[in-house]
Amino acid sequence: MNQAGRELLPRPDVLLVAVEGLALGDLSAFGGTLATTTGFDLLSEEGTVYVDAFAPSPWAEEALAGALTGRTAAPKDGGAWTPSLAEILQHDGYRTALVLGHAQHFPHLLPSGVDPLSRKEAEAIEASAPRGADSGPDDPVDAVPGFGQTLFPDEAGSVAGAKADAVVSVGLEWLDSHAEPAFLLATFGDPRPPHHLYRGLVPAAEVPYDGPMTAGLSHAELLRMRDEFTDVDRQRLAELHATEVAMVDKAFRSLAGALVARRKTPPVLIVIGLRPAALGEEGRYGLVPSFTPAALQVPMLIRFPEPLGETPKAIALRSAELRGDVETPTSLIDLAPTLLDALGFEPRYDIEGRSLFPGARFKPGA
Repeated sequence: MNQAGRELLPRPDVLLVAVEGLALGDLSAFGGTLATTTGFDLLSEEGTVYVDAFAPSPWAEEALAGALTGRTAAPKDGGAWTPSLAEILQHDGYRTALVLGHAQHFPHLLPSGVDPLSRKEAEAIEASAPRGADSGPDDPVDAVPGFGQTLFPDEAGSVAGAKADAVVSVGLEWLDSHAEPAFLLATFGDPRPPHHLYRGLVPAAEVPYDGPMTAGLSHAELLRMRDEFTDVDRQRLAELHATEVAMVDKAFRSLAGALVARRKTPPVLIVIGLRPAALGEEGRYGLVPSFTPAALQVPMLIRFPEPLGETPKAIALRSAELRGDVETPTSLIDLAPTLLDALGFEPRYDIEGRSLFPGARFKPGA
């Protein structure tokens, strides 16, 4: 980290919100008409919006791992695993925490210097993550390398996942536990299309948030019957989905507000989608893995505080470029090098992603 940058402004907190089921079309800033997304919309107005961003994988945990490491997969030559954002920031004095809204978001990461494992072996490590017999869902679990704490809110291990307010509560409690610069990653699974409330069973306005699949049909039943959907059913499904998008937006506002108030240094705020939910497009409903472009395109919104950079001159040159839409095709694997570049870290050449920060020094690895 460049010392001159630190003299100008202490290191900022970093909030990364990763949402499974979120699409650009869910945000009112991009034409969405059903959900109230004032937090995401303000972030898009004040920050940078990558309007043509794609997930590197149709599986949420792999997409998240790519965003954290700048790689689409483990090195195939048996070399050292690329350190994640959390590991790099932790080595630089940040406190780091991962709050999992759903256990399936668990990213398969390894500490640098450890040979990559197969997916089966990584899943075995995940399954054996140390959860003491007496530990509660909010107790810290040293399960994801690079994160000082991995926190599982209530119901994170259920089919539905944790409610948005539970994720927020755990995240706020962790932020209140220390004063050091913080890197907080919070994942949400709330925009899971509530398929169980389809076919006109319950009006959208009367549906309390209860998580998916807790009051109706299973996925198997849904897949068997989805051809019977009517236009009315699809509209109701979209409205129910929008209620959950609005809840995640509210959760983001709560976490962002806490970080803004926490320290004098403005935080870096990041929102990414892990994969969009399908609401009938191409005959698909729900979080169905697919390699089609529409099934991989996700939101990526970043607000960098000002000033960020090495010198006042660099700040002046870059600050004007930290706003607006970026239409260049990008990937979630570009997030890690972009953030590290913005914070003044030296470029890494063991990653596939490239920095999108103005005046970027990071380039794709060979």
